Amino acid sequence: MTRQEYIDDVLLSLGFPIVEVEIQELVGKLVDKAFREVSRYVTETHFVTLPYSKTGIDLTDYHVNAVEYIFRPTNPAKIGDLTDVYVLSSIYTNTTSTSTLLSDYFTRTQMHQLKSTMSTDLDFTYDKAERKLYVNTFYPYPTKLTIVYIPEFYDVSDIHEMFWVNYIQRLSLAFAKETLGRVRGKYDLSSSLYKLDGSSLVSEGIAERDAIREELNENSDILFPID
Repeated sequence: MTRQEYIDDVLLSLGFPIVEVEIQELVGKLVDKAFREVSRYVTETHFVTLPYSKTGIDLTDYHVNAVEYIFRPTNPAKIGDLTDVYVLSSIYTNTTSTSTLLSDYFTRTQMHQLKSTMSTDLDFTYDKAERKLYVNTFYPYPTKLTIVYIPEFYDVSDIHEMFWVNYIQRLSLAFAKETLGRVRGKYDLSSSLYKLDGSSLVSEGIAERDAIREELNENSDILFPID
């Protein structure tokens, strides 16, 4: 949804254009406020496949907020690596002669087990300040990696999943009700035949706002990614 669509949705819910909405010019700012609050919880993911580099993958152009996980998009061609235990195993099973190269096979097996204990294939660290992703890989080394990440959101129209759109709509309306209620409740027209609904709007807006915040906080442990 665009920013204007959120604004129109809030105004419609407040009864516009049949009912005068005194804060019409402020609704856009209230939508922005709701977006800033909800966006901290958004886990909408994007995918990108990039060339692998041992010195780090540059993610500057993708505005990455957090990396969720990484996987290999294809199996690379297996080029012999004589420092790797699996290559040695393949050589060993296809030869009948003894070789000094294979004499320390069991030692290499233990070394590989130790390597696996100390680190894990596709373990990663994302340096957000430098926008670089460092990935530990085992043989066969990938030529490319697919990165699943949560981007930084700069505008309400960047949110596409309806789950989060719904939260922004609800919170925008709650803010609008509270603000409109305070405007209408500024003066007490006790002698008037009709009274404005200022106090009820304030109460309703605050109750809805607090309920939404509670929902988001209760699920924050599930929603937040862990690098």
